Amino acid sequence: MRYAKRRDNNHQDIAQALRKAGFEVIDFGSAGHDIPDLLAVKPFQDGRAYTCWVEVKAKGGRLSDGQKRFQGLFQPKGEWYEGRDPEDTVVALQTLYLQRMSK
Repeated sequence: MRYAKRRDNNHQDIAQALRKAGFEVIDFGSAGHDIPDLLAVKPFQDGRAYTCWVEVKAKGGRLSDGQKRFQGLFQPKGEWYEGRDPEDTVVALQTLYLQRMSK
C-alpha cells in the first residue's frame, strides 16, 4: 500500500526549530500508519534521553482517529505533542524536557 508524501507546510520549519534548540529530529513524515511526523530526542547529562513524538498540523488541521489513539498512549507520559507553530513547539518540548530532567 502506498501513502501520500504530503507534508504540512510548517513541517520543515518545526523540524528545523527543534534542531536549532538542541533536539535530534528523526523524520517519520512518510511512514504512514498514523505514526507521528517527527521524533524529537534530547539527551540528559546522565546518559538518559528525553523523547517526544511530534504530530505536525497546519492551522485548521485535525487528527485522524489513529493519530488520536497514538496521542492517547504517549501524551499522558509527556511524550507526544501536536506542533502547529515552530516557536510554540520548541517552548513546549523544552518545558517537557526540563520537567523530565528533574525526575
